Amino acid sequence: MHRGKPLTREPSLTVAQARGIYVLKHIYMPTVQEWRQALTRQYNLRIESSDALCSEVDAAQRKRNNRGKSPVAWKPATPWVIAGNQTVPIKPIEMLQALGKISTPPITELIDLSSTWAEIRYVWAFRPDLTGAQPRALRLNHTVKGLDFHQKTLLSDEFGVGLAAHFMEVCAGASNPVDVFVAKRSGQVIPRGIATRSLPDYLFSGPAPGEFFIVECKGTQSSRPTAIRQLQRGTEQIRTVDVVGATKLTRLVIAAWLQRAITLLIVDPENDDDEAPEARTLSRWNPREAALFADAKRMTYIGDRFGASRVVREYLRENVLFDEHPLTERGIHHTTYRGSEWRADMPDGRRLRMFRGLEAGLHEYIKKVAPEERVAEVLPWHERFPVESEGENGRAVVRSFSRDGFLLEIEIT
Repeated sequence: MHRGKPLTREPSLTVAQARGIYVLKHIYMPTVQEWRQALTRQYNLRIESSDALCSEVDAAQRKRNNRGKSPVAWKPATPWVIAGNQTVPIKPIEMLQALGKISTPPITELIDLSSTWAEIRYVWAFRPDLTGAQPRALRLNHTVKGLDFHQKTLLSDEFGVGLAAHFMEVCAGASNPVDVFVAKRSGQVIPRGIATRSLPDYLFSGPAPGEFFIVECKGTQSSRPTAIRQLQRGTEQIRTVDVVGATKLTRLVIAAWLQRAITLLIVDPENDDDEAPEARTLSRWNPREAALFADAKRMTYIGDRFGASRVVREYLRENVLFDEHPLTERGIHHTTYRGSEWRADMPDGRRLRMFRGLEAGLHEYIKKVAPEERVAEVLPWHERFPVESEGENGRAVVRSFSRDGFLLEIEIT
């Protein structure tokens, strides 16, 4: 977001520059209402899952195996019928909320602060559409090109995760993502597998009982061949995890190609080829474990670290238990949300406040009722994904209510 009152203004600005095209010579800071527009306006996210894409991925895999390296277990890529070739409506605040939820670790300490509150890191990263005539393709802000290599790589990786999470929730009815590998740290959770570079990223619960998705997320701002190579690598990783007792298991590789209009490239490497080599299982989960670790992520996301540690205490290496602290409560539309706030001064002198909360009744329900005893009809808490905004006199508030009972509220003054 870079359109707004310039720090320096010249009368020779073109119309394109005035609409937010980044020119190094002119540095723009967004107005409050432009922040509001940029976060809540609807854009189109492109989805591609086709035979042609799968042929590109298979060709990259054959090339990899023919370079003299040890052949790896893989199966030919196939399109995922739920994905296809389509455009999905998306609002930036929805993606930020999805990224914040999925990137929060189940148990966090001071060393994990850098992995939390992803919404703050990327609240600026979308190119705003200030005309609003019709939905445009979702794109990154031009200022992203000015990031150094390492920051750009991190942004690409995390956007790949956030966009994949949003797509899985909205289009596949998936929920409760769990980190397939839980990092081994002193006093923290026992790792769920070995050879972490060969493990996929996340395990999602499906909409049907016993249904799961194993998803490897990728992201790049480079060329399409780079995105194809990422997909190829992912087809090897997702076969190394199993869910014991699953009634249906779908393995997906989702790569966010961020170079122009943002596109999600999706392949499903499952088929009935009995002659394909079997991959070594490096991590096994069962439905109860997945539910408990998903609960811990929910608790940590809203700042209830005490609750998170209690949920997965049987899996902790040591007796790690946080002190219990009161959560912040927000009343919105006759509903109470419990969570935590983050306040910061922005570079342009404005104040940023973020609140991440979970519906209070659902929070109590998760704390008191074991996963195997829960009533399925209670979840999801919300059937729609509303986004709303309000503001006047130099103040803007935007909110995203997710189907699983979470609220993300951003206020700029």
